[in-house]
Amino acid sequence: MKFFKVKAPCYYALIAASNEEECADLYEQVVADIEDREEFFRCLQSLDQNEAIEENAETISEKTLEPIGMEESTKEIFSIIDEQKSYVLSIDSALV
Repeated sequence: MKFFKVKAPCYYALIAASNEEECADLYEQVVADIEDREEFFRCLQSLDQNEAIEENAETISEKTLEPIGMEESTKEIFSIIDEQKSYVLSIDSALV
């Protein structure tokens, strides 16, 4: 499982996917339409497991309106790795 951070000018997202194509498909399903796939792929930044945990830890919980923190983030990332499931971990707050 790979982790991708989608950066500007695209809407922010943190996505776990097996490859860039699957990441793009998930992004279109959950976040926003992709008008230019080449531009989208330029917005992708590949993250290692530790970077994904740190990035995810800053995700704001819908329940508490606080960052989820390192402990919850670590559990979530390892669950995704164990289950090998593709997942959108967080999206741009402007879209929520």
